[in-house]
Amino acid sequence: MPNIRILIVDDSSPIRQTISSLLTEEDDMQVVGIAPNGRMGVEKVTQVRPDVVLLDIEMPEMDGMTALKLIRKDHANLPIIMFSALTKKGATQTLEALALGADDYVAKPSMQANLDEALENCKNELVPKIRALCGRAAADKTLAARVQPANPARLSSHADVVVLTASTGGPNALAELLPRFPANCPVPIIVVQSMLPLLVKSFVEKLQGQCRMKVLESGAAQPLLPGIYVATGQKHTVVERVGNEIHIVAKESVADNQHVPSTDILLQSLTNAYGGNCLVGVLTGMGNNGVKGCELVRSLGGEILVQDQASSKVWGTASAVLEAGVAHGVLPLNGFYDHIRRRILASKSSPVLAAS
Repeated sequence: MPNIRILIVDDSSPIRQTISSLLTEEDDMQVVGIAPNGRMGVEKVTQVRPDVVLLDIEMPEMDGMTALKLIRKDHANLPIIMFSALTKKGATQTLEALALGADDYVAKPSMQANLDEALENCKNELVPKIRALCGRAAADKTLAARVQPANPARLSSHADVVVLTASTGGPNALAELLPRFPANCPVPIIVVQSMLPLLVKSFVEKLQGQCRMKVLESGAAQPLLPGIYVATGQKHTVVERVGNEIHIVAKESVADNQHVPSTDILLQSLTNAYGGNCLVGVLTGMGNNGVKGCELVRSLGGEILVQDQASSKVWGTASAVLEAGVAHGVLPLNGFYDHIRRRILASKSSPVLAAS
């Protein structure tokens, strides 16, 4: 199989050289071009025909946002990963870039203290994303045949809480799905979107302007009431029974846990509080964060749905859940709301949710 052809567009010469060196250490990757600004980056796309573009946001002559729009006009399916600065402004720009068609982002490594650690973290995040977006981690399309329909006697009659988990492609998928829920939706919706803390805050602010339900970021313990709760970054979000109430809280991560926030840890805590009266939607993304938790939820009667490959940016986590044999169904993104609505209404006396 030919190497993945990579174009790096960044105005910092040290960043270009460092990222190029990191990526060429991989046997299946080749840097075929570099550009110091967006204008030259757009030209290089046509000249070198990369498989993926790494695109900085703030550059002279032409910034990354403008370059992104121009590249997307002629290359609708070319994977583009944005370099995001770890600042409030960078977080807002990154979400804007994702809405404009960027596929994912990575935090730009700091060239200050702990350089080796910063570079290692960048590489560990960037390399899997490149492979996933370029199809090197593509799932077997026959996995859809592994859907395991529920035994009616084993499936809970309704859902008192909904969990949506996503990574690559998730911000846009969630921004499409969550605004469909009305303000009077009677159950909480917990969102686990793999993001840096600064991006989580900006993402919550964006959803607050789009959604009719109340949108909050998980943090200090609070009662889990109807609303949308987005898991905070670099901590684990869990639910706990406190007397007659169920609370949601963010806790410090466990050192040996690979994923932070962990969908597995959330789902384990969820079953302690709700048993099987929950629904889990596994949306677009990579990795296996949530597979073990889905197995537990299903064993107690909860329902597991996965997004289909055609509507996913990356079909990784969903395919892992399918491969584990715990998915009850596969749906396109635009089919999730109606299904969730039916499951919520199964236990409600009045039709508070309208078709949307």
